[in-house]
Amino acid sequence: MLAASPLLRGRVLDVGCGDGITALGVALRCQPEQLIGIDPFRGFERLPTILAGAGLDDSVIPECLRFLDADANAMPFPDDHFDVVVSWGSLEHIAGGYQRALAEIRRVLRPGGLLFVHPGLYYGNYGHHLGEFCDEPHFHLKWPREAIRTRVLETPPNYIDRAGEFSTPAQYWQWFEELNPITVAGFERELRALDFEPWRVAIRTEDRIEYTPELHAYSMQDLATLELYVSAYNRKPTG
Repeated sequence: MLAASPLLRGRVLDVGCGDGITALGVALRCQPEQLIGIDPFRGFERLPTILAGAGLDDSVIPECLRFLDADANAMPFPDDHFDVVVSWGSLEHIAGGYQRALAEIRRVLRPGGLLFVHPGLYYGNYGHHLGEFCDEPHFHLKWPREAIRTRVLETPPNYIDRAGEFSTPAQYWQWFEELNPITVAGFERELRALDFEPWRVAIRTEDRIEYTPELHAYSMQDLATLELYVSAYNRKPTG
């Protein structure tokens, strides 16, 4: 999605880096001048354990890569500092909304810099992040809220591979309640309003949606869209 852009050899920021695997992959593949991963939940502290499970040690982590306990809503970086910003599956999890985080990304990304973003889409079958508890399509939109809560809190999760992280049902429920209801159309409007110019877009959709009565209130596009990937140039004014 970034087409091996030469900007990847400069300063790169991974917003909501989680366990740090994505940041490590970018650092090893692209060899940037600097790559910083930020995440207030410090999931990156698990990276050595994950590497050890793959028969590797800390020596594979390049000197250009470091991690910070930092909030996307108030990033500790100067204006126009980064050439590339990456955000993979993090914006939907920012409690209280992600608009301030997007504005911060715009601020720290230099004019002409590149943003790659993959936001979770709430109304699709992946966006609820509760696949460990139920595989019924769109159950998070069909069931009463209390029924979803009961299912999550009282059902042993069938864990999906999430890089060795085994969260509790209570954590899953908290994260579900905090999810931002991102849609493709709404997210595009927000990006354009912040001077981001789409460059490359990939959208993954369902083969078919069964429009049961519980789903009639929801957009066809929102229900059918599973994943969105966007690369965009930062076209904010210079100076």
